[in-house]
Parts: sequence; structure tokens; C-alpha cells
Amino acid sequence: VYPDFVTESSIFLNAKDTEAAIEALINYLVSQRMYLIKNEEVLKDTKVTKTIIDTTLLKCYLKNKPSMVASLLRLKDNECHVPECEKVLKRHKRVSDIILLYKSKELHEKALNTLRTFGSSPNSSQELSGPEHTIKYLQELGPDHFDLIKAYSKYTLAPSLYR
Repeated sequence: VYPDFVTESSIFLNAKDTEAAIEALINYLVSQRMYLIKNEEVLKDTKVTKTIIDTTLLKCYLKNKPSMVASLLRLKDNECHVPECEKVLKRHKRVSDIILLYKSKELHEKALNTLRTFGSSPNSSQELSGPEHTIKYLQELGPDHFDLIKAYSKYTLAPSLYR
């Protein structure tokens, strides 16, 4: 109808407009997330929609509000899509957030392997070096995870195994 309305140069937004657009998207996604949670009993099969919302929210937070990523991942009802979020978090080198993602999805072995890898790596950030983070993670696991606790505690007890 209007072939000249959208030109190639009009497709790209400047940094300020991009930030505003992402902020508007965040506000919309948060409102839709709240709507779905409040109306869960009435609405059926909201899991896929929640997964799309939470995964998109994570990506938006990484772009505009990186400090909000951990808050989203700590929500008990977060529906972040693990493979997609894992990929994006790795790309942004957000190892602590990857561990939170695994923890929220009860992928404890993946979290502990990541902690062990980064705890023993000489190139690893100071934030995750050493066995302290693994110890803390193991302490938060309940008795249901005794086998994991037993398997991974050896790395905390023998620092040479951590290397």
C-alpha cells in the first residue's frame, strides 16, 4: 500500500530509541507475566507463553538492566527456556547467572560442574574461584540430594582435586 513508508534506513533505531523500545517491551512483558499468574486458574496451557515471556525478559534485562537478570532467575515460577538462556548468558559471560538458572531448574549437577570448572580454572574470574561457592551450593541442597553432596564434596575437601 505504501511502498516508500519503510525504507532501509528507517529500520534501524539509534541507541536511545533502542533502549526506550526495550524498556517498553520489558514493561509489557512484566504486565503480561503478572496477568498470566493472576489468571492461571482460568487460562489453560500458559506454560509456553510464560516461557516465551521469561526468556525474552531475560534477554531484555541483559541489554537494558543487567542487574535484574538474577532477580528473574531467582523467581520460583520463572519459566526461562534453559538452552536458550544458557546460550545467551554464556555469550555475555554471566557464569553466576548460569548457575542461578541451573539452580532454579533443579539442574544441580550442571550447576556443580560449572562451579567446579570455574572454581578450578586459573583464568576464571575471582568471583567464582576456589571451592567456597561449591561449598555454599552444597549446603543449600537438602537431604534428597545426598548423592550429589557426597560426590561433589570431595572437591571441596581436597583442593588439589579442584585444580
